[in-house]
Amino acid sequence: MHNLGFVYKKSKLIPAKLNQAKQEELIEQYRELKSKLKPAEALYFMDSVHLQYQDRNRYGWILKGKNKTLPSNSGWKKLHLIGAIEINDLTVFKQNKPQINTDYVIEFLANLEKNNPDKTKIYLICDNASCHK
Repeated sequence: MHNLGFVYKKSKLIPAKLNQAKQEELIEQYRELKSKLKPAEALYFMDSVHLQYQDRNRYGWILKGKNKTLPSNSGWKKLHLIGAIEINDLTVFKQNKPQINTDYVIEFLANLEKNNPDKTKIYLICDNASCHK
């Protein structure tokens, strides 16, 4: 394959619904918000993640007629985390939850507010996940 000009590599993903103009508008809004932030205000970026201890089978070059095996881990245990990072001092606030849903996000936000007693306003930037609405 190398002699034919091929290299073995992974393809690159691009966002399915990328709107460049909208993205630039959001970046400009973020910069304006950050520049006008008062000392008694905080700006956080928030997201949730679902970590899983499980091997993932991938493609590779394997000699024709031969198999390569990969032992897997049993069970579907996952770690569900909600986290936010404060943009000025990079303080991280996180919580482990049994799952991520709207109720747990609301609970997380209430705890984030309690964790910032000196702030009169907290701005939060997050993605469009259904549990964040």
